Amino acid sequence: VVLTGSQRGPTLEGTDAFVNLRQAFLLAAHPDARGLGVTVLFNERVFAARYVKKQHASNVDGFFSPGFGYLGTADQDEIAIHQRLIKRETYQLIQPLPNVELIKCSLGSDGKFIDYAVKCGSAGIIIEAPGRGHTAPAILESAKKAAEKGIPVVLTTSAHEGEVKGVYGFKGSASTYADAGIILGGSYDSKKARIKLAVLLAAGQKIDEASFKY
Repeated sequence: VVLTGSQRGPTLEGTDAFVNLRQAFLLAAHPDARGLGVTVLFNERVFAARYVKKQHASNVDGFFSPGFGYLGTADQDEIAIHQRLIKRETYQLIQPLPNVELIKCSLGSDGKFIDYAVKCGSAGIIIEAPGRGHTAPAILESAKKAAEKGIPVVLTTSAHEGEVKGVYGFKGSASTYADAGIILGGSYDSKKARIKLAVLLAAGQKIDEASFKY
């Protein structure tokens, strides 16, 4: 599966719509694309969907994969794949994708949005926190209450690179989240973690820290 689009619409001057679409077709038909899984093609670069992020709202060079790089390139009509992912995951959905809320933390945040997500019946909650996964204690308390009700809660980092990990012991650090039954999201960003948690729930899979190691 190849995803593409354009940073500038097809009616705008300097549009990238047609070249991206043409090269996406070429990538999808290329024999070296077999086994790559879902890829994203923009601005002559081939990215793994797992790691790609948007870096600019409008520039044609709008996507990148921090810390991982791109899988290959498209040079006019030529596709070149330079590297491949070691591991791929696929799941068979047995029910519709459930609602998973994404809640971002900032200085002075409290747990009211987590409490409200629980009240509204969210099937899962993703928390995006700075650094290794650090929040105010009040957010931890709300996350803990959600986990105690059987709602999977995943802690992610807002940083472009690095993993959520328990290296400090203060209340609101990643280690205290893990002690409270919250899942540490590894290197997943919040949006990718939200998609994965929804898929795991819809596929009836076991959800734990190992689920977010890849």
